[in-house]
Amino acid sequence: MEKEVKKEEQNQPIFAKGMCFSKIFWIFMIGSFIGCVYEVILSRFQFGQFESRAGLVYGPFNPVYGVGLVVIVLFLYRIQNPFLQFVTGSFVGGLTEYIIWFLQRVIFQSESWNYQTPFILNGRPFLDFLFWGGTSFFHSLFWGLAAFIVMRLFYPKMCQLIEQMPYKFGKIFTNITVIFIVIDILLTGLAVIRQNERTYCSDINNVCEVKDGIGGIMDDFLDTLFPDDYMNFVFPNMNRDIKNASKI
Repeated sequence: MEKEVKKEEQNQPIFAKGMCFSKIFWIFMIGSFIGCVYEVILSRFQFGQFESRAGLVYGPFNPVYGVGLVVIVLFLYRIQNPFLQFVTGSFVGGLTEYIIWFLQRVIFQSESWNYQTPFILNGRPFLDFLFWGGTSFFHSLFWGLAAFIVMRLFYPKMCQLIEQMPYKFGKIFTNITVIFIVIDILLTGLAVIRQNERTYCSDINNVCEVKDGIGGIMDDFLDTLFPDDYMNFVFPNMNRDIKNASKI
């Protein structure tokens, strides 16, 4: 009887087996969470206090790291050579960071980070050609090192952790979490756009067009749920004066 039970357990389908959507999604979630925690700890050393480094209005998630980890895994999980892992990770990690930075500037007219030249020699920027706004040569090397460490030490354990979810529970939990994150992302985008509108209204002495209907209801909803105090707390590093920021 025990042998039959063990045989049935062995025949149970494995959740997120292989490189499927569920595994990619949970890699994204793990990267988003760890990235947010890392940035919060880093803020303590940079500014002497803990600051929010979330990238969404709800939850301790930074999608930049989530997307970066997914891209790194998709490009590197078949590569075994350590040097190629480092080089490929540097390129795709830095490129992903730059693209997300660029899209935020274009779509939301703001930026959450900007790597300007930190080296000044005789009053002039030094090695400024290695700093590209959304990323830099040195930050790309960090992505490469992180990619090497992740693929060598953590990726197998991460896959094992994901696949250990019970199959039915994993399916249901994944669907619920996907819905939550999609809504979170949509609300974040709307909240940032609405805050930009409020900032614009304030700059022109509150002379703004009054919206009626659905537009007005949505604005009231966003103003109530995500006022400036809340947005500034969640996104303390967001800069809307991108005209005076460094080059694209």
